[in-house]
Amino acid sequence: GVDSPVSSAPLPREGWDQLLRPGMAPLSYGFLAPCQSTIDGMRWAPLIIDDACGAPSVRCPAFVHRVTLAERGPTALRSILGKVGVAVMETGNPCAPSAPALVASERSWTDALWQHFLSDGEASALVVRDVVAGSRLAGALQERGFARVGERPTFVVPLPGETMQDYLRAMRADYRRRARRTLELRLDIDVDVDFVSLSSEMAELFALNAARSTESRVEHVSPGVIAAWSELPSSRAVVVSDSSTGARCMALVLVDPPVLHFVRCGFREDDGRQLGLYRRLLYELVVLAYETGCSFVDLGVTSAESKLRVGGLPVPLQLWAKHRRAWLNPALRATARPSPPAIKRRVFRSALEPDGSWYRPAS
Repeated sequence: GVDSPVSSAPLPREGWDQLLRPGMAPLSYGFLAPCQSTIDGMRWAPLIIDDACGAPSVRCPAFVHRVTLAERGPTALRSILGKVGVAVMETGNPCAPSAPALVASERSWTDALWQHFLSDGEASALVVRDVVAGSRLAGALQERGFARVGERPTFVVPLPGETMQDYLRAMRADYRRRARRTLELRLDIDVDVDFVSLSSEMAELFALNAARSTESRVEHVSPGVIAAWSELPSSRAVVVSDSSTGARCMALVLVDPPVLHFVRCGFREDDGRQLGLYRRLLYELVVLAYETGCSFVDLGVTSAESKLRVGGLPVPLQLWAKHRRAWLNPALRATARPSPPAIKRRVFRSALEPDGSWYRPAS
């Protein structure tokens, strides 16, 4: 028989995690479900497809929300049209970079996604986020009239050898000295599996970082969302603190071999810079990745320079969009810009290759 979409509903647990592959914890049901409260007015509109035997075939966490030019759009228009908004349907995790969907094997699902978008009826445009540049999915979207409207890299550290000492030995001398100086700072490090008691402080510090961010959408992560994430087997809170001042840098990560995902962090700006809390955090993520059997650290899409210095290599992720009114799509395509030049630092003596397989919907 022909696979067919199941009717839309709030994010359904049934069959969701059956399609997870190693490294795709940001798309797990437990991580996604609390995210609805993080964007004002957001509602889930997931694409659910089962095969002829009733087995899960596609689980795409699409969601609808209103975007204003104050959040995205040409700078020149923001002050004029800042209050004007448009409803869009997006795919993927609202709170962290992730693959756009979970898909059983390499099957075509983009046509079903477009029909799902049209049937939903509320949104004016469909946005497929975090598509690996040059991937089969990018080609399929281009063939179907989508426009590439944005590109940003996530920074992935490939871990050489099996220990932190292997990592340091693999570095060029100047980067190795910098790493050792940072690791020798008199700071306290805690990694917590159960961090419900920290959720209010984490939410406060995350909000400070979100308010400073100009590189990505700002989500509102409440203590309740963080407490829900604390229940996940893969989640950890990493806390870097200075006992003399009480300053803290707090991060949420997902330990998901072969990759450790750096989801978000928070700190007071002066503390982070003067005390080296954020620099130390990035190296401690590498330490934790080695200790938990990971081969890569996905550091995410912001703060490029700091992440490059610990060995992060750029993996370009693209935004593709299509408007429901066909006559507007040529104008949408006209907004596309050339891919930005790759930013790299030669941190390791031998060339290492990043990986981004966990951003691909199917293996």
